[in-house]
Amino acid sequence: MLGPLMSRNECLGKGFMRPPITVLYVNHCSQVSGAEESLLSLMARLDRNAFNPVLACPPGELARRAGEVGVPAHTMPLQRFRRTWNPLRLAGYAAGWPYGRHRIRRAARACGARIIHSNSATAHLYASGAAAALRLPAIWHSRDLRPLPFPALALCRRADRVVAVSEAVADFLSQEGLTRPRVTRIYNGIDAAAWRARVTGTDARAGLGLDASARVILMPAQFVPWKRHEDALRMMPTLLAHEPAARLVLAGSDAFGDHRKLEASLRALAAELVISDKVVFAGARGHIPDLMATSEIVLIPSEGEPFGRVAIEAMALGKPVVGTRAGGLPEVVRDGETGLLTAPCAPQSLATACARLLLNRGLARRLGEAGYSRVLARFNIDHVAQETQTLYEAVLHPPLRFRR
Repeated sequence: MLGPLMSRNECLGKGFMRPPITVLYVNHCSQVSGAEESLLSLMARLDRNAFNPVLACPPGELARRAGEVGVPAHTMPLQRFRRTWNPLRLAGYAAGWPYGRHRIRRAARACGARIIHSNSATAHLYASGAAAALRLPAIWHSRDLRPLPFPALALCRRADRVVAVSEAVADFLSQEGLTRPRVTRIYNGIDAAAWRARVTGTDARAGLGLDASARVILMPAQFVPWKRHEDALRMMPTLLAHEPAARLVLAGSDAFGDHRKLEASLRALAAELVISDKVVFAGARGHIPDLMATSEIVLIPSEGEPFGRVAIEAMALGKPVVGTRAGGLPEVVRDGETGLLTAPCAPQSLATACARLLLNRGLARRLGEAGYSRVLARFNIDHVAQETQTLYEAVLHPPLRFRR
């Protein structure tokens, strides 16, 4: 008589080794920002005995850094879609989409992928068609709180499963028509020890042209309107009245060229507020860990942050966060415990929160220490990798359903 069936883990324990399952990750751009940092961390921490990560993306920084963590990259041009009603641009998108889909399909076949995991909505527009043609499960990693226009939303709804980086994003997706059972919330994670090891110990104030006595408030963010750089600037006159040594450092740039006039308008606003000498436009710097280590507060005034990766980066360095009570940020930063949260679009409230921390070093230290403990407990990249691998197993081996 046949004995009971062995589970997969029992089979592996008895020497029935399954070859690693190849997952093809698709990213639509070569630049590395928060979404790409999260992807690199995930790929680096997958159990390589169970899963084999391969990347498809345009040539550039992301492919290079993937190689540094042992992930091979299939490089290909992938057009980045922008919201537009320009008929010529729309025609170009329509012509480029089949080519990108074809290249991803070829890459999936070449590496023997069994899952295609896209790292953005744009990437999923290409990946969903390739996955459908190959009859492979498609996973869409949703990292935004922006509505998708038709037909992008229709294509993204075709994902077998959707990963939301916060409950705020999951709720937003349900409002967009994706049923909640298809959406899995998996927070971003960080290797706190590795991030802390990137701090060189250099006082970044000298490189920014600041005095050693400057009390730095760092806002690391791309130059896009919803990040609300203007609120950071508008808080400064009030904050300077409380702490004249306060200095605001804006570290970031318009990485994709979508908002070319934004920096100029912000510089003009700083001049109008007569704070130009109190603000540093640091650009896109590669030494964010040193900037964070030098700062006393990390500022996130966004009007709706989907998650807020810079928050866990700051917390990993023991820095308190001042942010907004909007989007996914309240899920990351506990108000009064690991940072201070205010209403969005409220510069005076930001000034009050920052002044409170600058004038109470003991409170700032306690919040920073609690933030570090929270990162270790809740936003550990190993936890993220394990949750993602569990999702992969569920997609490949769905539970049996019996009909009566």
